[in-house]
Parts: sequence; C-alpha cells; structure tokens
Amino acid sequence: MLKFGSRFLGWYNSKDLVEWGVFSEKCGFDFCWFSHDTFMRSTWPIISVVASRTERLQLPIFTSPYGLSPDEAVMLAATLDEISRGRAVLCVGGHTDEMLKWVGTEAGDELTRTREAVELVRRCLRSAKSHRFEAFHGKEYHWGPEAFLRFDPFRQKIPIYISPHGKNFLVLSGEIGDGSYPMITPPEAAPRIVGSIMEGVNNAKRQKKDIDIVGFAWISISKEHPKKAAELLKNPIAYFGPYLDETDLNTVGLSLRDFEEIKKQTLRGRLDLASQLVTDDMLRLGITGTISECIERIAGLEKAGLTQVSLGGPLGPNVQDALKIIGAEILTVFR
Repeated sequence: MLKFGSRFLGWYNSKDLVEWGVFSEKCGFDFCWFSHDTFMRSTWPIISVVASRTERLQLPIFTSPYGLSPDEAVMLAATLDEISRGRAVLCVGGHTDEMLKWVGTEAGDELTRTREAVELVRRCLRSAKSHRFEAFHGKEYHWGPEAFLRFDPFRQKIPIYISPHGKNFLVLSGEIGDGSYPMITPPEAAPRIVGSIMEGVNNAKRQKKDIDIVGFAWISISKEHPKKAAELLKNPIAYFGPYLDETDLNTVGLSLRDFEEIKKQTLRGRLDLASQLVTDDMLRLGITGTISECIERIAGLEKAGLTQVSLGGPLGPNVQDALKIIGAEILTVFR
C-alpha cells in the first residue's frame, strides 16, 4: 500500500507548522516531513513539539553531513526517538549542494562523507549497552573508542533515509538507506529516479522491500479556488527551481537556462519578481488541478515504483482545507 506524508516549507510561522503537523495525523497521513532549508526556520524544535502532540505519525528529521556532525546527529535522532516513543526517522543528505556555497562550504566527496556518517550513526546507536565503540578511521571521519552513546536509545535501529541529488547520490541511497527521499520535480522524472535508486539496491544485493522509496512532490489544491492554488506553486518553483536536476527538468521540456533570470531575482531577495517569471510550463513541476487530475499524477508515481509520496509545497490557499481534501479524497483512493 502506498504511504503518504505531508510536508511543510520553512517559510511559514512555527505555530502554524506545529498545528498543521498535528492535523496531518488526523487526516490520515503516515509521515510528517518538515523542510530544513538553509536560513529558513529550524524544524528540529518544531518536530519535537509535534512529537509530543501525536501518537502515530512517523517524524523524519533532516541533517546534512556538512551542517551537523554524526555525533550530534545520533544524539538528535536518539532523543527525538525517545520523545516520540519510536517514531523518529533520521534523514541525511540534501537536495542540492549549491546552498553550501552560501556559507563558504565546499561539498568535496559528498558520497563518501554521507556513507561514513550513516555508518557512524548506526554503529553509535548499537554502542550504548556495551559501552564499546570500535575505532573508525575513514576518509572523512576519525572516531576513537570513546565514541559510544552514554544513554540507552529507545531503539538501536532508527531508520536512516538518504536525501539524494544526482545520479550517483541516488544510487548510494539505494545501497545504504532504509529509505531514499529525492525530489520528484517534475513527477514525470520518477521512473528515472527510481531506476537509479534500484541500481543501488541491486548493487548491494538488497530487495526493494528493504527500502522505502519516497518522492517529494509539490502540490497545491483547492476545489473553490483552483486558479489561486495553481498560482501558489510559483513561489516554491521560483525559489527551488534553479537548483533542480537538468535531466529531470528535461522530462517536461525545461532546462536550467529557463531559470537563470529567476535565480538572479531570488538571490537578490526578490521572490515576488522571480515568481512573476514562472511560466505555465513550469507549473508542471508540481501537481495541481482537479482532484481526479491530481490522483492521476500520483498514480503515475506509484506505477513508477514509489512506496511513499510526500506532498508539500504550498498545499493550497487554505492549508488545513487542502490537508482535509487530500486525506478524504486522495489518500483513500490508494488504500
């Protein structure tokens, strides 16, 4: 059965993010994802509050191996797992490395750094009871025998999802991830993306059932105001579109060249002007339209091999109404 996650961008205020996260459980979502984008709201405290007010939702928490060291990541994940009573999911990676340059960070060997970070987190989670950690000397990290967890985690095996971008990262996510969480923008790119993830699964001699293949899709929906819902897609497309994969964009006849002027405006802090440059063709990067049209595009994602669809972005002119519609009229179709 296809799983569903709600997802919320960090440009909404914290109070709303918490309330929407809690409401997601009532609407039948399985996961609640919060974007953790550079210089936007930190979602870690928000997720902790949502954890204390929900009982069923799985709660992924995002980390970058360049923004948070593995020792801090394992502490963060284990503490959230304790608060949520076993509902934490640790996400490692990023949907682009462009934003690292904003703070003078060069990604370097991103694949090795991610692989080693994931290995260290897993080993550290297992170390608490024995108070022993076998020294690790990799290319990116060097941990001594003192690197054991000082408290018993709620679970020794917290799921780790990889947030990949680019072909090689997608393959890596299939090799080592309990889940893979790429952007599916546009949805038509899903078959290629899933194919790369499955290449990694096969390389590691795993099976598809061993990994949750999650696609993050932008959606904006409204029965009363469908045109306004479509217009709302322009902000995330303008902000994130310039960082999407060229090959993915090509599937709907777009390229990064189409976003050059948009990118200039967003980097000047003029998202309003950038959004005005978003064309109707660019709206195909997300999902919008009638309920049946949205269902059709989501069905295409399931057919491509996704096991979970994370629906976010603007969601709609009224976020709670959009969550209700998705829960009552879309999620039920796939269950």
